[in-house]
Amino acid sequence: MKVTFSVLLIGTIISSCVRIEKKKYTVPTINPKVKSAEEILESLYKTKNGIECELENQDSLETNPVFIVGKTKIDEQTQEEKFQHSFYTINDELRPSLGINLNGHNIDFLTYEESKDQIYTVQSYAVSRLKKDDDDKSIISAKLTYDKKIEEIGIKIIEQKFDGTQMVEEEIGHFKINGCQEAEKKILDI
Repeated sequence: MKVTFSVLLIGTIISSCVRIEKKKYTVPTINPKVKSAEEILESLYKTKNGIECELENQDSLETNPVFIVGKTKIDEQTQEEKFQHSFYTINDELRPSLGINLNGHNIDFLTYEESKDQIYTVQSYAVSRLKKDDDDKSIISAKLTYDKKIEEIGIKIIEQKFDGTQMVEEEIGHFKINGCQEAEKKILDI
């Protein structure tokens, strides 16, 4: 009992000696603007300048509108300037989607390897199975030639497969992108 009493007595003495002042403190809080999902999605789209063209399947004569953004890129290894295209399908007049479909084969963007007198060329490769259950594989490639002077792109889709003795090459699609006009579109910019 003596111990408890002495602790209480010391506590009373200390509390009577200490003066407590009340102050108001404002703690800053983060108060972000409340955005709807639509506003957040809209903020991901940026307006880009490019060219709006017609993609023509020269085998079926079917045409589709496309939007292409071109830019110059510096190759990190060689420090050479390379020209690059990003391709967009125009499904919605406001927001094109990345990539164009060429008979089931997609091209999103590519960097041209060579240029001579404003004519750029590239050949891209992809490996695909001939059939889902088949072990045989083929090499699908797209050869693109871009003539910057007339804003026209020629595309050949080529399939290479092994026939038992050698690789056989066959053209399986022909496309042309032409009728290009300068345009401005909002595209997904992540």
